[in-house]
Amino acid sequence: MQAEERVAPAAMRLQGMSLRAIGSALGSSPGTLSRELSRSSIAGEYVSRTAQAASQARRTHARPASKLDPNGPAWPLAADMLGWRWSPQQIAHTLRRI
Repeated sequence: MQAEERVAPAAMRLQGMSLRAIGSALGSSPGTLSRELSRSSIAGEYVSRTAQAASQARRTHARPASKLDPNGPAWPLAADMLGWRWSPQQIAHTLRRI
C-alpha cells in the first residue's frame, strides 16, 4: 500500500467499519487489510504514518546487499562490460581475476 492509501483504512476503522466493508469500499481484499492492520498496529491502534515507516523498513531490510559498490573503482569497468553485452557471470569472473 502507498502512503496515501493507508489513511483511508485508518479513518474507516476509527469509524467502526468492518474489514469487509472497508475492503469493498477500497477495492481491496479483506485478508490484505487484516494483515496490514495486524502487522502495523501499535497497542491495537493503526496509525498510517507509522505503518508506512514500518513498511519501508521491512522493504529495505528484505533487499539483498549490493555485491558491487557503485562508487567503487570496479563499477565503470563492470558498466562497460555490460555495454559489451557480457553476462554477469563473465563480468564477475573477470573482476575476480583482476
